[in-house]
Amino acid sequence: MDAWHRHWLGRAQTATNRQELTSIASDAARALGFERFCYLQSTWLLNSRAVVLTLHNHLISPPPHDLSRADADPAIAHCRFSNLPFVWQACANGAGWAQGASSPRALGVRGIFSLTRDGPPPDDGELQHVEPLLSLVSKAIHDAMLRIERPARSEALTEREREVLRWTAVGKTSTEVAQILTVSENTIKFHIKNATHKLGVANKTAAVVKAVLMGLLH
Repeated sequence: MDAWHRHWLGRAQTATNRQELTSIASDAARALGFERFCYLQSTWLLNSRAVVLTLHNHLISPPPHDLSRADADPAIAHCRFSNLPFVWQACANGAGWAQGASSPRALGVRGIFSLTRDGPPPDDGELQHVEPLLSLVSKAIHDAMLRIERPARSEALTEREREVLRWTAVGKTSTEVAQILTVSENTIKFHIKNATHKLGVANKTAAVVKAVLMGLLH
């Protein structure tokens, strides 16, 4: 890793907001031979496709990926389950490269980082040269977004609220969670109501998805 990339990595690791991280990711994209980048963060927990975080510098054309049509996007289909690179040929959004990213700090959360340009897609020789750096950049952006968007644990959920959401995440009903924790079903509903209010969501499914994305359930 040369001095520029060490400097860039240091900037990513100390970024404090989305605007700053957008500038940092844009610089990396240009240095690696691409004009645009897009980062998506999501989880498919409980069959949800909720997207909490999106970052990109596509100022004129829309970002190339739409998680509402994930099954029709081969890049997303690949990156949902793999951290290996995915290259696509020229299309309406140009040619590009995408890679999935994950972190032990937020299990169940997937980041998808893609780079696009108007020229030809990267060939084998180019990929061999830049792939290690592309992998480093995608992981750094993913980790930075987790850190920037993650609230202090003490300001989010209580341990009991997290415990209830953990059981909900594996498909347990309120009645079943109450039996497991040997409390009343009303108590479980009380904790779920508090969690949904704190997380700013409408129901327990959304609460589980957002808590996972924020790294609060491990």
